[in-house]
Amino acid sequence: RELAAASEGFRAGHARRLETAATALRGWERTYNHERFSMALGGRTPSEKLATVVSTSPSPTVAA
Repeated sequence: RELAAASEGFRAGHARRLETAATALRGWERTYNHERFSMALGGRTPSEKLATVVSTSPSPTVAA
């Protein structure tokens, strides 16, 4: 019984740590892609660069 309770406590703690890590990674990803500019991208953020690439790409043609 004690082992089962300890195991549940371990899993709960592990789940909280994973949730905390996932939250931190989402924050880092947001900063990296939307707030941090890159000289390699002409002083733009990755999301700004992507928007220019997507807006200038030709539309795919659909075969009839």
